[in-house]
Amino acid sequence: MKHQYFRAMFAAALLGGITVLGGCSQNGGQSGTGTYSADAFAAQTPQENTSGGAETDGTSENDALAAIRERGQLIVGTEGTWSPWTYHDESDTLTGYDVEVARRIGESLGVETVFVEGEWDGLLAGMDAGRYDLVINGVEMTDERAEKYDFSDPYAYNRTVLIVNGDNQDIHSFEDLEGKRTVNTISGTYAAIAEGYGAEVVGVGALNESFELLRTGRVDATLNDEVTYYDYINEHPEENVKAAALSEEASRVAIPMRKGEETESLRAAVNEALEEMRASGELAELAEEFFGQDITEVPGQENRETETAGETGAQMQPAETEQVQDQTQPAEIEQVQEETAMTMNVEVNGRIFRASLEENAAVDALVEMMENGPVTIDMSDYSGFEKVGALGTSLPSENSQTTTQAGDIVLYQGNQIVMFYGSNSWSYTRLGHIEDLTGWEEALGSGDVTVTFSLED
Repeated sequence: MKHQYFRAMFAAALLGGITVLGGCSQNGGQSGTGTYSADAFAAQTPQENTSGGAETDGTSENDALAAIRERGQLIVGTEGTWSPWTYHDESDTLTGYDVEVARRIGESLGVETVFVEGEWDGLLAGMDAGRYDLVINGVEMTDERAEKYDFSDPYAYNRTVLIVNGDNQDIHSFEDLEGKRTVNTISGTYAAIAEGYGAEVVGVGALNESFELLRTGRVDATLNDEVTYYDYINEHPEENVKAAALSEEASRVAIPMRKGEETESLRAAVNEALEEMRASGELAELAEEFFGQDITEVPGQENRETETAGETGAQMQPAETEQVQDQTQPAEIEQVQEETAMTMNVEVNGRIFRASLEENAAVDALVEMMENGPVTIDMSDYSGFEKVGALGTSLPSENSQTTTQAGDIVLYQGNQIVMFYGSNSWSYTRLGHIEDLTGWEEALGSGDVTVTFSLED
């Protein structure tokens, strides 16, 4: 399919250098491979540039969905610089969780998805001006935004992390931002959070700029979502930053659109597409692909469902319970315990703790590593309840929504080990649990630690 272009984007490209990515390349190639600069836009002939942007004259002008289908294009505003939500891969192809969700929404509507890239500060204003139909860019639902925009159902849940330089010893909580300088996009949720805690916000346009200012000491902190922080650290393990605090509540990520009757049918169609993806498991699969975990459910919800199922299972009648118990003799119980009670040593600051290991592929791979010698990693404090360290390799993940307790050891995103001295609820693969917590929190301390994992002699 040959790209169609529109005057509103042409003007925006001349003014702001916006890049447009179509659902197909100009020669009919694979979806999402066409990239167009402002100069390329200007070179388009009037005959080629006829769609008139996200606004369509005629009978469909009061029905956004009808206009989209008449045009044959769903026009989506996104940053393209915020990994893993929306970014360019090694081949310069626009991809990411939000990009792939947007493509599938377009498919559900039966139209081509066209992406308009721009800085965050201008995305919602661009939608207000009619340059695109939707903004799909990890947008958090807030009361203030809900007054101006209609939102789809949430399709992701995320928590806010407070990030500081690795040497910072002054900021340990959001309350410590009083009088400090933070860096974020001015019109974003994170800037508003920082200002709410009394911080002065320095405005930037991209994530890398935030870390540059933090690295050079020109600001004290930055705020972002948890999965983006972990993704950045995975890509830049040399970066001397750490997470000082984590919000307790998860924010809702949804798709904003212009408010009013004009978008009622569009909102219903977008919700239907999201529900189809959720029901088929495709939404969770995309989350796993880009974040290494399922962020499409409220943190803790799956765990609560498991607990409920456990309560239901507890309704087994006493006679049935006795019958099941009688089927296993004491000698068989001892044999099962001997076969499954695999343990490892965890050495922290000269103290050795014993951890019982789970039975899963991740543990098998970790045990194989330890059979070749002790595994030592550096771990940093995170949010006042856990230590996190990069393993240096990836293990098989079997993530599930998990509420952890002190002493739990888990795998996060396949390549990071997390040890808890507090509680958290997120998607992890369980590795083991410290059997005796005496002195555990004291051994971990409040700063960075070196931890050695080894098999028992």
